[in-house]
Amino acid sequence: SRVDGLDVEAGMRCVRNRWPQYRRLLRLFADTRRGAAGILRSALGEDRFDFARLTAHTLKGAAGSIGAQRIRAQAVVLERLLERGAPDDRLAAETALGTLDAELQRLVAALEAIDDRGPGVASSAADAPVPVAARD
Repeated sequence: SRVDGLDVEAGMRCVRNRWPQYRRLLRLFADTRRGAAGILRSALGEDRFDFARLTAHTLKGAAGSIGAQRIRAQAVVLERLLERGAPDDRLAAETALGTLDAELQRLVAALEAIDDRGPGVASSAADAPVPVAARD
């Protein structure tokens, strides 16, 4: 099934349209970035703003490399809020982090469900389109 919020064409361009490499990147992203929001939340709670900004920056790059444009955009918002250390508006940073967290958890779950043949490919016979001849 297609993954909402994932620009597969952009991600595939990063790996020269090689599905095995892209699939590996998707799995790596899901495995290594699933806890990013928790890390960011802890860093903000401990007033470690430089570390939080760097974490948001790293997430932005990783999301961009797989075509996860919504996560990339949310990471940009958070990174900008933290550019000068402590955010002027802590509520805005917490709101941005909440939005990022929800999108990240949704994407990670969707990435884990992608069939090895690729996004947009039916992952089971029940999901497969019925051939025209079989509909009669």
